[in-house]
Amino acid sequence: MCQRTRNDEGLMRWYNYEEDIWKVDEVRDHHILKKSRPPHSTVLCLVRDAAARLPGGVGTKVDICVLVRDSHFIVEDISDLQVSQVISGALDRLHYENDLCERFDKEWRLWAYLHGDRQEKDFEYDSTFSNKSRKRAKENEL
Repeated sequence: MCQRTRNDEGLMRWYNYEEDIWKVDEVRDHHILKKSRPPHSTVLCLVRDAAARLPGGVGTKVDICVLVRDSHFIVEDISDLQVSQVISGALDRLHYENDLCERFDKEWRLWAYLHGDRQEKDFEYDSTFSNKSRKRAKENEL
């Protein structure tokens, strides 16, 4: 529920007194992803999953691209160059998460998956959650 109030200077301001967390039920369009995929299958999720499936938890960007293509959510007509560019952007974005799941070794030019020792319960809160959303979800559990 949003309300508009007038402050001391006579300016009108909007205040949101309810915050909703929407369930993802529509697929966001992306030029390399199929439209028939599940709504939660985003480029970031596919790259994170591919990094988790690297043999020994270590591999090159090309290895990650091959594993992303194996997910069957990538449009077949997309070139390897386009997939590589999108995967590069996703790997860069994963570096800014609160809980890093991968790391790049500049000397060897390899990607290493860092969450190999975690259990399923450790992934209850996706690392792409904002701290505010994560805190609110934990409070609702109590």
